[in-house]
Amino acid sequence: MPEGGARKAASRLVLAAGKLLAVLVVLLLLGAAVYEHVGAWRDSRVLKQVGHSVDVGGRTLNIYCTGEGSPTVIFESGRTSPGYVWMPTQRGVSAFTRACWHDRAGLGWNDLGPDPSWGDAAARDLHQLVRNAGLEPPFVLVGASFGGYIIRL
Repeated sequence: MPEGGARKAASRLVLAAGKLLAVLVVLLLLGAAVYEHVGAWRDSRVLKQVGHSVDVGGRTLNIYCTGEGSPTVIFESGRTSPGYVWMPTQRGVSAFTRACWHDRAGLGWNDLGPDPSWGDAAARDLHQLVRNAGLEPPFVLVGASFGGYIIRL
């Protein structure tokens, strides 16, 4: 085979390998998306909602309150933690006053919303949630990690 023919054959082989790799990557991404979607569907059937959904202007946020009294203690989780991580703490606090945790947009049993990784969006959501859930002041806000930033806003 002439030298030019060998280069063309090698070039075609490289092109075919590149196409095969692209198809495999697309199939892997599609498989991952289906896996995630099916997993979320299964989780929603197994993990029943704790708390209740409150409309905050065209979407809902989940809140769960226990106990009675004043002030109402509101727990704010870290960046990617759903509110139910506060359940053990909530049990202790609700023995003497009202205690609530909630899920930020896109976490737990919530709808997606404005980018929740920005503190100001999460702080506005918290303010609207407290108002629409009918919680009465005074409030004690307790935040962990990123939640501490949100409650200061």
